[in-house]
Amino acid sequence: MSGIEAAGLVLAVLPLVISALEGYKEGRNPIKTFAWKWRFELESLLRCLKEQRWFFRNSVQILLQAAGANQEDAAGTDALTLLAERESRDRLATYLRDADTLEFFDGVVDGYRTSLEALLQRLGHIKKDPAGRHDMAAILAMNPARRDSFDFGQRFEFTMKHKEMRRHIGNLDACNDKLKRLIDRVDSVNHTKRRDLTKEQASKQLASALQQIRHHAIGLHGAISDAWAAACEPVHTSMLILDSRAAFPSTSKSAPVLAFHSVLTCGDGTTIVQEKCQETIITVRQSPGVGDASVTDMCHQLAEAMAPGHALTLDMCHDGRLFRCGVLHRAYFDPATVDESLTLEQLLVARPRLTPQQKTQLAIDVASSIVQLQTTPWFGHTWTNKMIRFFRRSGGNSQAIDYGKPFIVKTFPDHVPVHADDGVKADLLELGVILLEIWAMETFESWAGRNGLALHPGYYPRLTPAIQWLEGEADMMTPSYSTQSLYVLDSPSRDCDTPGSIPPFDGQSVKRF
Repeated sequence: MSGIEAAGLVLAVLPLVISALEGYKEGRNPIKTFAWKWRFELESLLRCLKEQRWFFRNSVQILLQAAGANQEDAAGTDALTLLAERESRDRLATYLRDADTLEFFDGVVDGYRTSLEALLQRLGHIKKDPAGRHDMAAILAMNPARRDSFDFGQRFEFTMKHKEMRRHIGNLDACNDKLKRLIDRVDSVNHTKRRDLTKEQASKQLASALQQIRHHAIGLHGAISDAWAAACEPVHTSMLILDSRAAFPSTSKSAPVLAFHSVLTCGDGTTIVQEKCQETIITVRQSPGVGDASVTDMCHQLAEAMAPGHALTLDMCHDGRLFRCGVLHRAYFDPATVDESLTLEQLLVARPRLTPQQKTQLAIDVASSIVQLQTTPWFGHTWTNKMIRFFRRSGGNSQAIDYGKPFIVKTFPDHVPVHADDGVKADLLELGVILLEIWAMETFESWAGRNGLALHPGYYPRLTPAIQWLEGEADMMTPSYSTQSLYVLDSPSRDCDTPGSIPPFDGQSVKRF
């Protein structure tokens, strides 16, 4: 068992030890002349142990947040909950960077584990494993928590060796000091790496990360396509969530954890059928985990009931096979509350009120996803406001549009040819148009109609009015948004008459946000 996995056991065992000591406080019956001495000694041990629990839990929480584990809500989630997720553990292992640092972390947690197991052996009323195992996992299995408390069944006299107990708790304090030094050192090393990263290195790293994402996106398309059951429905659908992956050019030597977020459903996706629809997290792995079951019938997986509030979790190996990994992952969507989906075009017609921050985040999600998925089967045609969609969710008497999770729809079997490299010029132009539409909350056609302009198909007939629109909106945009929009529209037109002169879609435009 790795130190990261053992850290989760430590966090689970600490409440058991504290609860057992508190049980002694209620049930002790020492000689009267020593009653006050034992009471103060026991309360001192309890106070010290609770302090060590606080330090360890917060140290692990700091490490998980620094590693980017579950960034959406890591700050409000308990460290034990995050450590239960394989993705969080993988991100932490990546953040710790190298074998020596991981070995040091494992040693700190092992010291914690040894002291806790010794403490558990000194507590007579904790149930022990009949097979004689004294490890934390076995003791936890024998003493399950019920309603956030432990039921020990009987009380004993307080006769433990308090000096030995205090020595073990002192060892926990030493482990916490080592963990704090580890946090400071790793943070310092990572900060130095980020500071010293040159522009050339950053560009190479970004290009390499994009190549990996595109490679796995192609593999994901093939894996999902092969997993559908032809006898179920003539058409199956994947609604792929657009993810900016803001931190994907990682400074770590290890490969970052890569996951794809999707909503899979049997049918064409126009109507969400709850019984055949699952939010799905697909994580790229080198190889399947022990006991992971191969997925050959995706429709059967979607029909299985999931734990309330959790998504279907799958692993995709490098050879393109899918496996049911059984790791719990909190769901973002609830199919029961999803009424329908609508396109960005429909959203713009409704003229919703979005804050500048919401507009910028939506633009980054779209622009980053175009960079990641261009030249993969997920792209197909040049993206427009008709292809980007949002879920409309109901709650009580109101409805809300989920601006934070835009997605594209891909139906299977998929006969759309892969987008060619020579489509970059048109892709950048339409991306620029989408950026303008998101900021103005108005379609290109609506703006042109208001200004007495007729839009015609083709690159130049659309480029000229797009730049005219940008010039009129630039003063109301944030500086970064205006600069980015101009860069996207102007970049392919600089030397567009020279064959092969269009810059590669390497993600530099997205970084300018």
